[in-house]
Amino acid sequence: MPCWSNHLAKPILGALVAQKVLVVPFAENLTLTTSGGGTSYEFFELGHLDHLRFLGPRLLSITAHVKTSARTANARWKVVFYWSVDGDSWSASNDLFTEIAAVGQTIQTPFTDTTKFDLHMRYAIGARASTGTASESVTVGGALALEFRL
Repeated sequence: MPCWSNHLAKPILGALVAQKVLVVPFAENLTLTTSGGGTSYEFFELGHLDHLRFLGPRLLSITAHVKTSARTANARWKVVFYWSVDGDSWSASNDLFTEIAAVGQTIQTPFTDTTKFDLHMRYAIGARASTGTASESVTVGGALALEFRL
């Protein structure tokens, strides 16, 4: 696991005092290509969202606004997060929404299980092939709308 720092979280936390929702882009025309090793998810860490790492206890929900621009026939993708109390031992991946298997855009159902919004959180995009061992690719974009307790 990479080493994390909270130096980016402090300005964000201060700005949230009067905000109910923060919208944060996670990707724009990002092409993910699987290695061709089968149908298991390969996760790509969204390190640029580190400034959201310590906001878990303030969250009420996360809504993903997503777009699939292009994909090969068997490509699937989703956004996940991991939570931790201490920042050392992490949970299994938690899906923000079910996998996407079509070109288009949509607003996903909000993720509202606050028992998983812990002291430390990190985010990733998962991609996989739905069948076979061929390499698959998908081009995605979107943003996360984080709703906070005030």
